Amino acid sequence: MLPVYIYILLINACFFCVDILVRKESIASNTLAFISKRSILTTLLTGIWLYTRSIDLMAISLTTYFHIVGIALILSFGLICYAISFKHIAFTNVAMISLLGVLFQQVFMVLIYGITLTSISLFCLLLAVLGLAVQIVNPKLSKGTLYALGSALFFNLGYVLLAHPLQSSPLELSTFMIELIILIVSTIFYFVTSKEYTPHYFFKLNKNLYLIAVLTTFGVLVVGYTYKYYPIDKVTLYNLFLQPTTVFLAYFILKDKLSRREWLGNIIILIAFIIFQIAQ
Repeated sequence: MLPVYIYILLINACFFCVDILVRKESIASNTLAFISKRSILTTLLTGIWLYTRSIDLMAISLTTYFHIVGIALILSFGLICYAISFKHIAFTNVAMISLLGVLFQQVFMVLIYGITLTSISLFCLLLAVLGLAVQIVNPKLSKGTLYALGSALFFNLGYVLLAHPLQSSPLELSTFMIELIILIVSTIFYFVTSKEYTPHYFFKLNKNLYLIAVLTTFGVLVVGYTYKYYPIDKVTLYNLFLQPTTVFLAYFILKDKLSRREWLGNIIILIAFIIFQIAQ
C-alpha cells in the first residue's frame, strides 16, 4: 500500500476543489435543493460502483446496516450545516473553524475507542475553543460560526464512528448508503421548508454539480479506504498537517475579507494546531 499521507493529500485536494464549488452553488441557490441535486448524482455514481462489485449484501449483519444508517444521518447534518455556513461567513473562516474537527476527533477517539488524550492535546483543544469563542462573541458572526462549528462536530463524529462498520462491510456499500441517506434527508427538508417545491427543479443540473459529484465520490471512497486500512490515529495526524493549507489557499484564491475579531480568533486556533503538531 502507498503511504497514508498520499491518500490524505488526495482527499484534501479533492475536497478543497469541492468546497470552492459548494460555496459558489450554495450561495447562489437554495442550500437544501443544491445538496439534494448534488446527492442525486453522487448516489448514482456510488450506486454504479457498488453494482459493479461482487458483494454478498445478505452476508452483512443487520447491526452493521443500522450503524451505517446512523452515521449517514450524522454526516447529512454535517453537510447541511457546512453548506449553510457559507451564506453567513467567509470561506476562509469556515475552513479555519473546520480545523477544529481534527481536535474533536481526538476527543471522540478517547470517548469511543479509549485512546488516551494527552495533556498537550487537551490544552490545544481548549486553546482552539477559545479562538472560536472570540468569534462567536460578535453577534454578526454567531449564526454562520455556529453552523460551521456544527458541521465540524457532525463530520468528525461521523467519520470516527465510520471506522467501526468499515471493518465488517465493504467500502462501496457504506459509501452508497451514506450518499443515499444524504439524498433522502436533504430532499425531505427541502420539501418541508420550500414553498416552491417542484420535482422538475432537480433535473436542472449544471457542470459544477457534475464536477462536485465526481470529486466528492472519489474523495469519499479514498476517505473510506484510509479509515478501513490505516490506523485512525495516523489518519487524523496527517489531516492535522495538511488541512491548514486549505485555509491559506482559500484566503489567497478567494481574497476573503476578515474582521479583526475573525483574524484574532483564527490566529488563536492556528497557534493551537502548531503546538499540537510540534508535540507529536
